[in-house]
This record gives sequence, structure tokens and C-alpha cells, in this order.
Amino acid sequence: LSWDMASDAQSKLAAHTSLILCKVLDVTLTAPEPSALGSSPFFLADLGATLLDASCVESALTDRLSAFEDMQAATTSTSSSPIAYLVAVYRRALEEERRASNLKDKEFAETLVKTLAETRQYAISYTGMVLQHSMFVPAVWQEEAKKPKSSLVSVLLLPHMLSAGSAAPGLASMATDAAGAPEPLPHGFFDALCVRFVEDGLEDIVRPLLWGLNEKVQGVSPLGDFRGPTGTLAHLLENKAIAAVMASTEGFDAANVRDGRAVENESLLGPFFKLSCLPDVFWNGQPSVTDLFVNLSNQTPAAIRASVNLLRAALVDAQETLFRAVRSALRETTVRERIVAWFASALRHNAGRAKMQFEKYLYGSHGFIVNVAAVLLKLCMPFMNPDDGKAFARISPAWIDGGGRVDWSEVTKLVMSGQGDDEDASAVGGALSPGTVSAAAAATTQNTPTAPSDRPGTAGGGGGGSFHFICDCFFLTGYALHLGVV
Repeated sequence: LSWDMASDAQSKLAAHTSLILCKVLDVTLTAPEPSALGSSPFFLADLGATLLDASCVESALTDRLSAFEDMQAATTSTSSSPIAYLVAVYRRALEEERRASNLKDKEFAETLVKTLAETRQYAISYTGMVLQHSMFVPAVWQEEAKKPKSSLVSVLLLPHMLSAGSAAPGLASMATDAAGAPEPLPHGFFDALCVRFVEDGLEDIVRPLLWGLNEKVQGVSPLGDFRGPTGTLAHLLENKAIAAVMASTEGFDAANVRDGRAVENESLLGPFFKLSCLPDVFWNGQPSVTDLFVNLSNQTPAAIRASVNLLRAALVDAQETLFRAVRSALRETTVRERIVAWFASALRHNAGRAKMQFEKYLYGSHGFIVNVAAVLLKLCMPFMNPDDGKAFARISPAWIDGGGRVDWSEVTKLVMSGQGDDEDASAVGGALSPGTVSAAAAATTQNTPTAPSDRPGTAGGGGGGSFHFICDCFFLTGYALHLGVV
């Protein structure tokens, strides 16, 4: 009798496990009525099992995914794609894990949690396979991914990233989004994806994702949805592996672009820094900020102030998010050099902005330079106190004397030449003329920690010598303020 009772209990637990797995995978083992064919849940006609258990989860998952290959164009949408299905599987498994922890039978709960965790890992693995190898992807999406500036990642995964990015990047609610809209990625989904594929083609997922964000932020004004792309970028770069992939991505380095305007429009980070309401020879994106100030004579002062405050708040938000993104990327030593080099290249290509008259089509917009300067200023804040001798001592004047990343020879405020050198130098204490900088540098650089010396050349700028990050950041900020309208 006790044996029968134990067997009956085991059967009930197996049936309960099967019921939960069917719910998580959105499948059924019972043949539906003819009128219900094609509806959810999906009937596993070929599985040949009466109950689902840990041993047949992957088979059930692949059977369900294979049904997507036959979807027609009329029935496809981002919210009903293989990726959307796998995201939902991950979310449902996570929800059931939490419920299982409250079960009284702790041994059964432990086994169930383990099975559900394995199910989540299957969802992660097949997400990568879908994105990397087009597995289970209908022809209509494969054709969409072949369009210029498009990929399976940007078509199928990016919409889910942006659903999460608009509110709280990477920490989306477990609930589905509005009807028909992509579901936000569940907490931990993308981090698990990075861990699973960090040595198995993570760059094939991350690079198209970054360029997709780049494309989304282009043509967006401070009144538009810039928070989705910029917030998602900031969240992604908190992961060191993603930051490393970004820094090695073709198109990240701005050193070889044509001019300052190309840095803004064509480099990977450029469009994120373009967001502005300052006048430009090109448009500043949609919705147009000028729409706020139509018929000013009919607007009250309070309404005008509200519009101005709205734009200020948007720009502060954008600059703070960009700062978070850059600060996160700088934590990785190998990435830090590439980030600093990008800022230096952006400033070198825009050196012509220092002239009284310059060709606006060839150089970055006012907004681009202002945002670059704002982010650099934020990076400088921790070491801007002269009383902090340890940090401030790392700022070497040799950076200006031909050893830094940009060319200061045209900046008369710091470099004096021709007649009147002695008089001018005497007037300012001779502090920063070429002859005295070298002398000052000799004393400063002896105790100045240096970064690795194998940094890329700085064509059009200084000699690219080795300086501490604090020194680079300090003088790049000064140069950005020299070029911008701050």
C-alpha cells in the first residue's frame, strides 16, 4: 500500500511538472479540436510523449520553433517572432521558478527549479542560434534583414531592447508590453545571453545591435524618443565584454573619417552626441523644437519658460545618459584608450571650428561639440580640486607642448609666437609658452604615472606621447570648450 501511495505521489508530481513545462513552452500534448488548429498553445504532434519532463524540453522547444519557419508575411510581426517566443519562454520560466520556491515539498521544488533553469538556458542558447544562423526565421524576416543598415538583430532583438530601454534599461517589468508591442526583455536575459556567447560569437550579436541603436537615434530631436537608444546604450556598456566589442567594432574609430561632420554622422558614437536644439545648417531631428515657439506673440511668458525648461531637461537627461555610457566603458583598461582616442579624433577633425569663420558643412554641429564638452567636463569633476595633489599632479603641461593628442599651435591663448613673445610671456608669468612648457614638464612628468605607450598615432595633432588618463581628459576638455559655444 505504501508503495502504491509513493508511486501515485510521484505520478502527480510528474504530471504537475509536465503541466508547468507546457505552460512555460506554450505547448500542449493534447490534440486540439479541428476548429482550434493553429491557435495557442502549440500542439506537439511529433513529440511522442504523454508527459513533458527535463529530458524532452529541448525537443519540445525545437518543435515549437520549427513552426515559425512556415509563417507567412501576413502573419508576421515583431511580437510574434521566434525571438519574441524565446523571450516569453524565459520570462515564464523565471516566474515559475519564483513560485516553485514556495512549494512545501522542498525536494520536488529543487528539482523543478533546476528544470526551469535549464529551460531558461535553452531559451538563451536558441536566441543566439536564431540571431547568428537564421535558424527558424521565416523568409520574410530574412529578406528584411538583408536591407541596408539592417540585420536579424536589429529586426528581431532590438525592438525588445528598446521596449526596456525607454523606462529602465535591462530592468524591465515582467509583464508584457502594450498589445502588439514587443515584450521588454526580462531581468537577466541579456546578461545571460552575453555570458553564454562571450566566447562563441558575442560580437555577431552586439555589433549589429549597436549599429541598430545608432540608426534609431539619428534624426531624433530632444522632443523625440532619444531615451530608448541612449538609455539602452548606457546599460549595454555596463557589461565589460560589450564595451570591448564596441571599441573593436569597425566604424568606431573616428580617426579616418573625412571631416568633423562625418565624425558626427558616421562614427558609431557620433549620432548619440548630436542631439541638440541649437541651430544647424542641417535639421535637428523630429519633432522640430521650433514648433514649441510658433506664434510667440500669442504665448504667455509662462508657456515660453515651460518650453525652454522642457528642452533643458531633455538635454541634461541626454548628457547625463551619455556620461554614464562613457564612464561605464572607461572601466575596462583596453577600452579606455579607444574611448579617449575617439574624443581626441572628434576634436581634431573639428579644429577648424576655432576660426572666426568656418565651413559649417565640414565641421560638427554646435550641439555635437557642446555634448562632447559636457561629457568631458563630467569626467573631469572628480579631479578638478587643486588641493587634491595626487590627482592634480598628473596634469602635465607637456601635453600642450606637442606631446598630447590635439594640436594647440593655433591656440594663441596658450602658445605665443613671433614678435612680442617675451613681453607676452612676462605678462602671464611665462607659464605656457613653448619654451617654458618644456621646462615645467621636466619637473611634472617625472612623477606623472603614464598609460601604455603603444597608443595610436594622432595625425593632425600632437605626437601622441604617454600621459595619464587624468591629463588626457583635462586638456581634451579644455580643447572642447575652446571649440564649442559654451
